[in-house]
Amino acid sequence: MDDTLQIYEENEKVLVHFQSRLYEAKILKFEVRPESKLKDSKKKGFYFIHYLGWKEKWNEWVESSKILKLTEKNKELQKKINAKAISAAAANKKSNNKGSKKKQKQKEIEDTDNSDSVSESEESSDDDNNSTGDESNHSSSSSFSSSTSKNSNNNSINSNNSSVGSNGSNSNNNNNNNNNNNNNINNNNNNNIQNNKRKRDVNPKTFITIDIPVALKAKLTDDWSLINNDKCLIPLPRKPTVSDILNEIEKEHSTLEESKQIENFNELLNGIRDYFNKALGAILLYKFERYQLFENQKVYKIPADLYGAEHLLRLFVKLPELFDISHLESKSKTLIKSTFDEILRYLENNIETLFLQEYTPATAQYIKNSL
Repeated sequence: MDDTLQIYEENEKVLVHFQSRLYEAKILKFEVRPESKLKDSKKKGFYFIHYLGWKEKWNEWVESSKILKLTEKNKELQKKINAKAISAAAANKKSNNKGSKKKQKQKEIEDTDNSDSVSESEESSDDDNNSTGDESNHSSSSSFSSSTSKNSNNNSINSNNSSVGSNGSNSNNNNNNNNNNNNNINNNNNNNIQNNKRKRDVNPKTFITIDIPVALKAKLTDDWSLINNDKCLIPLPRKPTVSDILNEIEKEHSTLEESKQIENFNELLNGIRDYFNKALGAILLYKFERYQLFENQKVYKIPADLYGAEHLLRLFVKLPELFDISHLESKSKTLIKSTFDEILRYLENNIETLFLQEYTPATAQYIKNSL
């Protein structure tokens, strides 16, 4: 073996180019191979590597040209390359969906023109899909208002239709009366559509905007793939837990702010902990993970004391759908936004210690029970 070609040592952690991204990996072994099958072909170094956090089936031989030293400078390069790849993937997805969204929008316009009741039904359905937790009462009252408005509109149309029926008994004026009543129905529908548009514009909902750092977005992508594609699990209980993380953030923050600001900040942290406990079983678990919760919830009653950074990060993906801030004062909105940003900053700054480096492959028995 030509040791002069070996740049990296066994068990050394490195960064490896795979498709359009850089992944952390570990060197398992080194081998010198000829570039081609020709007799005097130049020899090159190849490394057998394991991608950290991925199953062994992804282990592969790569050329030394695809490997980088794990340095702070190269970590910054990794962030930039992965961010560019995520943006490109999002742009492609948006481009692919553009045509279907245009068709859907056109259909919605046509449906609105055809019947106000259809428009009302769609609006009610959207409210039901987006409402969770504290918004449920507001959603219910919105649905009730929509239903009441819908019934009154239908009564108006039915009244006009009755008029059409009675006028039909007069054979001489049949066509004229039918045309007049049809015009009345169309006018009523147009008026109702305009009224409903005005109703929707009076009190529009405003949801919190959360900017998730690129490094954490990459964690979310890997997390989804490892669990749903590779059938791996996050070992439970996690250390540190969600409660541990929020307590540590609380300690760090207490040295920076005045007492009143600290009190408000701590209240928000407690609110996030409560949100997490309520949302975990409903919207934060992938289907493949549900049986794992079933196995552990008899011992661990509080999700925040069982799960860790991976599932806390998932909460911040869902929070914009749950948090209607339209009724809050500007000062409160700013406080909530800054608190969320501080938590995400803490997760990003401690990404190496808070997030699991290697997931555990699920057993055959678990896979069977999870179906």
